Amino acid sequence: MPNVAVFHGYDGDGDEHWIGKASQHFKAKRWNVYNPNLSNPLNPNRRQWVSEMNAAPFEYDAETASIYHSLANCAGFHQQLETRCQLAGAFWVAATAEDVLELDEIDVAIRKSIDPDMYLIEDDEKSDPPEKVDLISKISSLARLHPHHLYHGSDDKIVPDKYPKRILDALGIPIDKQNWYATGGHLHGNTPGNVLQQFQDKLIADVEGLFK
Repeated sequence: MPNVAVFHGYDGDGDEHWIGKASQHFKAKRWNVYNPNLSNPLNPNRRQWVSEMNAAPFEYDAETASIYHSLANCAGFHQQLETRCQLAGAFWVAATAEDVLELDEIDVAIRKSIDPDMYLIEDDEKSDPPEKVDLISKISSLARLHPHHLYHGSDDKIVPDKYPKRILDALGIPIDKQNWYATGGHLHGNTPGNVLQQFQDKLIADVEGLFK
């Protein structure tokens, strides 16, 4: 029986969010679903989130798909780097290189509430203080572990070149294997309903496709 882990981003989610709806869809299929409310969603700590991600009631293995939204992508990168889990597939929703390494593009009020440690890829040999290091040197090997699927877009049109090409190259994702959506709101509550439905349907189909 397939396993699906679904992780929300900053400020959590609810049953009406696509995360809740997708989770309910997989539960209705009697799949094992792990959709936790991660601690302190308005003041998240990466190590705590990774710990809670790793508390799933199943193994992260070839029978498991992981879905990360927004800020959960940061913790998700760390989780996969630390555990080297061999998944059926990983789904990165509304993530950018800036989400992982920088705070500059995040609203100032939100930025102040997030532990800066959330964004750090630590050097293996230096942990005091943690250092920002080249993302590519840390995640390029993830491409060999399992398939990756990216979902991202802009406010009004589909523009694949807006996603950092170096991330795509590092994960080894051909341009025709990327999934792009005009989000109009980070695939969150202020995204137009028809776009959310399109995204949700495609995500569900892509996850189910892993286990056919």
